[in-house]
Amino acid sequence: MGVYGSAASALLFSFPIQLMTFFSWKKRAYKKTAVFRVMTAKQRTVFFTALLVLWAGLTAVFYHLKYEYALLDSISFILGFVVPLLTMGAFIEYTYLWIVQGFVGLLLNIQMVMNDYRQTTYLIYGVYAFYCVICAFINVRKFYLEQQKTKTAD
Repeated sequence: MGVYGSAASALLFSFPIQLMTFFSWKKRAYKKTAVFRVMTAKQRTVFFTALLVLWAGLTAVFYHLKYEYALLDSISFILGFVVPLLTMGAFIEYTYLWIVQGFVGLLLNIQMVMNDYRQTTYLIYGVYAFYCVICAFINVRKFYLEQQKTKTAD
């Protein structure tokens, strides 16, 4: 699929999710961000079970297709869909998965460069993207901790 697949994903998934996230967060505004929520134990169990099932299934499909990056690309792909959904819901768990996604993406890019040096541009982008994710993680955690202090004070 290449460029067409990326364009279709951006247009049909990323763009609508970002719009919905914008309006969802605007409804639950808290200073420069949204009021973050924490998943219940049941939500976490269901979510992570579904995540593992989807990952195992996609990995199996990729291995069957003899795709050399099956393990890392399958988790990167799955997280690329679920992290924005958690973000839209303002679930604080998205921040941790964002770090995992960034790290897995970095490992995937390293693996690709080892097989083909022409993938170096993707590795450079991956390093920068991971740095941005870490900075965003730190800022979101600060907002979340501030919200918790405010909630406790009330």
